[in-house]
Amino acid sequence: MENRRNIALFFAAYFLEGLCFYGPVATLYRQAAGLTLLEIGTLESVSVAVMLLLELPWGWADDRLGHRRVIVVCTALYALSKVVFWWADGLWDFLLERLILAAALSGLSGCDSAYLYACGSRGDGQRRFGLWGAVQTAGLVTAGVCSTLFFSDDYRAAAGWTVAAYTLAALLTLFLTDPAGTAPPPEKRPPPCVPRWAGASPTPRCWWERPFSARRCSLWVSFSTSSSISAPAFPPSGLACSISLRPWRP
Repeated sequence: MENRRNIALFFAAYFLEGLCFYGPVATLYRQAAGLTLLEIGTLESVSVAVMLLLELPWGWADDRLGHRRVIVVCTALYALSKVVFWWADGLWDFLLERLILAAALSGLSGCDSAYLYACGSRGDGQRRFGLWGAVQTAGLVTAGVCSTLFFSDDYRAAAGWTVAAYTLAALLTLFLTDPAGTAPPPEKRPPPCVPRWAGASPTPRCWWERPFSARRCSLWVSFSTSSSISAPAFPPSGLACSISLRPWRP
C-alpha cells in the first residue's frame, strides 16, 4: 500500500512537471527579453556541459543520501529554475536559470527511474515505466493545449503558471517515503571518506589524497530499459542511464 502511494505521488509530480506552459514559446520568450539566437544556443550548450559534469557528483550523493532525498532536493531546484526563468530579464539571468536546471536534471537522471523501480516488483516494472512515460506525455500535451488557448499573447503569465505547477510538484515529493530496500542498511555501507587534516586515522583516505598509482577508478555507464533491468535489493544510481565513479579494486 505504501509503494502504491509513492507511485501515485511520483506520477502526479511528473505530470505537473510536464506542465511547462511556456514550452511552445520558450525561444520567443527569451528573444522578447533581449537574447539573440546565438546567445540562446550558447546557453543550451553550457547547460548540457554542466549536466555532464554533475553526473558523477550526483551519483555519489545518490548512493550516500538515497533516492528519495535526492529527488526532493532536485525537484526543489527544478522549481527554483522556473522562478528564475519567470523573472529573468537578461543574459545572465537566463544563464543562472540554465545552471540551476542543469543541476536539477543531472541529479534526477537515473535517480528517479531507480526510485520508481524500487517501488514495486520486478515483474511489474515495464508497466510502471510505461505509465510514467504516458503521464509525462499527458502533461506536455496538456501544457501545449493550454498555452495555445490561454497564454498565446502573454508569455510571462505562461511562465508564472509553470512556476505554480512545478512548485506543487516539489511539495508533493515531500510526502514520498523510502520504499523497502532502496538503500543498504548502515552497517553494510562503506565508511565515509575523511581528509587527513580532519584526523580520524581509522577512516580511509579520500581518493584525491591517495598516491597517483592508487587513483585507479572505473567509470560505469549503464543504459538499461525497464524490461532488462536486473537490480539487487537496493538499485544503485548506476541503473537507468546514470553515470557513477566507483573505486577500482583488483
